[in-house]
Amino acid sequence: GYQYNDRCVNTQTTTQDYTTPNSLNTSSQNDENTNTPSGPLEHSTDNSQQNVHYFCDSSRENLVYINANSSLVLRSPNYGRGTYDNNQNCNLVLRSGAYPLIVSIYFTTFELEGQQTCYYDSFCFAGFTACGTWPTGRTYQYILPEYTSSTFFFKSDGSITFAGFEIFVTTVRVNDDQEVEVVTGGIGFDSSTINFTTTTYH
Repeated sequence: GYQYNDRCVNTQTTTQDYTTPNSLNTSSQNDENTNTPSGPLEHSTDNSQQNVHYFCDSSRENLVYINANSSLVLRSPNYGRGTYDNNQNCNLVLRSGAYPLIVSIYFTTFELEGQQTCYYDSFCFAGFTACGTWPTGRTYQYILPEYTSSTFFFKSDGSITFAGFEIFVTTVRVNDDQEVEVVTGGIGFDSSTINFTTTTYH
């Protein structure tokens, strides 16, 4: 069966460590049992404060509980107001509930300092570390088992900053024996450096 490994958490350090749960606005979630949509559609522009999460925001906890058809927006520090700051190193953790989920990642905007191994500035999800400028229009997925944490990391070095990123994250419940193309790792500044595999969840 499918084995999930929160690889980003094993390769990064962070200066941010909040542990109080921050539940999503229920208007953006589905009923866990029926999986019936009750909130904004994928890639919507729902900017309600509850659903928008900035990295390195010390005023909010970084643990977010998600369920079937949660919808949230992740933004780099200062997104929409200028460039992100130097020397940032922080995370945001998604925590699933009673059901396994397909987590979908969609880059609306993504502009970080680019380097072949993403040594300077980077964003990590599902074991893949991204940097540079990414085009929009493609969704990347991975499976998050029930009662499991998924850690997203953002870091910047001491020089050269860019506009940053805005990323839509949506979830649906994964069914037994459903085939899903998932991200398994990689590093770089274009989609050719992402590793994928097609897996069946049991």
